[in-house]
Amino acid sequence: SLRLERIAYLGGFSPELAGLGQLTVRYPHQVGLGIVYRPQARVRTTVRVEANWSEWSQYRNGLYEELAMDDTWDFRFGVEHIFYNDMPVRFGFAHRPSPRDDQVVNTSFTVGGGVPIGPLRADGAVEVMNRKYRFPDLFDDADFGGTTRNRDDLVEENTTFFYVTLSTELDPFGG
Repeated sequence: SLRLERIAYLGGFSPELAGLGQLTVRYPHQVGLGIVYRPQARVRTTVRVEANWSEWSQYRNGLYEELAMDDTWDFRFGVEHIFYNDMPVRFGFAHRPSPRDDQVVNTSFTVGGGVPIGPLRADGAVEVMNRKYRFPDLFDDADFGGTTRNRDDLVEENTTFFYVTLSTELDPFGG
């Protein structure tokens, strides 16, 4: 349960929510299966394949009672090569459908790597994601001298994410 007694305005919540008291949100169950393969080779290689099922049909949010969602399967594939100088190079692919609309699918490709920096490791990656879907026309073309269309617009979104992490290993047992 999430208490909304003293909320002024946070992101998607409006001030009117302050008097609601409690709000219950039930998140979907998830089950995943993954396979890791490490072939015997001079260059250490790891191949990962993963499938996850999410039970979005059981998602509940007290603010949106009419929110209908479908269960989804998402798939991921990745390859990591660790070269002789302990520098990894990674490639990945992900296919994630939307639980709200079966016509919306997020597809992303990722490339990255890492370098040791003294006791730290710096990792970086770039992810390019594509999403295509149909959406009702916001402005009738007839208002601008064109003809009215009877089908929805095809929307294509391309997004690029950059990730950077610094990490270190701790050995609490002195081992």
